[in-house]
Amino acid sequence: MFCFNKSEGYGEKTVPKLTWGLVIPHTIVSPGASSFDKTTNEYRYGLEMAEALSPIPYATRNKKGVKGAILELKEQGVNCSLEPHGNAYNGQSRGSEILVLKGDKESERAARHILEDFNELNPQRVLRHDNGIKWIEKGDRGYTNLKTAKNLGMRVALLSELHFIDSSRDFMTVQDQANFWRRHILIGHGTKK
Repeated sequence: MFCFNKSEGYGEKTVPKLTWGLVIPHTIVSPGASSFDKTTNEYRYGLEMAEALSPIPYATRNKKGVKGAILELKEQGVNCSLEPHGNAYNGQSRGSEILVLKGDKESERAARHILEDFNELNPQRVLRHDNGIKWIEKGDRGYTNLKTAKNLGMRVALLSELHFIDSSRDFMTVQDQANFWRRHILIGHGTKK
């Protein structure tokens, strides 16, 4: 069973439990895409989601970028990072995806389980790319964020875009998205055998 908050046994070796933390997307100065109704942006949305997911640790990129945020999370005992973005394109697009570094098997495994559960709970939503996984390589958007997290020791590093923040048809409320993530990173439900 893949479980997000229990120690996992691999043969005789026990691997420490997955302990999640949030990296708030963007910064207060550069807040990312605005919502379709202009009432929020990716940065504010991320902060609201962190509040809704309390007591999950979170860190912003405001002072020392992604590296500073990951180091702050590591100091709190976190070994898995989630950076929850809102995709944006033309106000009409739809779809959900999780960005994963190409070749990162542990992050792929986590993302597949998360997306499988997400699709079961939200069958009306469109999974983009490889059943919702967007493979990231050097030069791609999101590469530096994910590579930094892995280089600094995160077992799992995910950058999620479960909705298009600029589309009224695809927008997810903070509470809906927080409720979904709570199943995986706080309570540990939604895991597959």
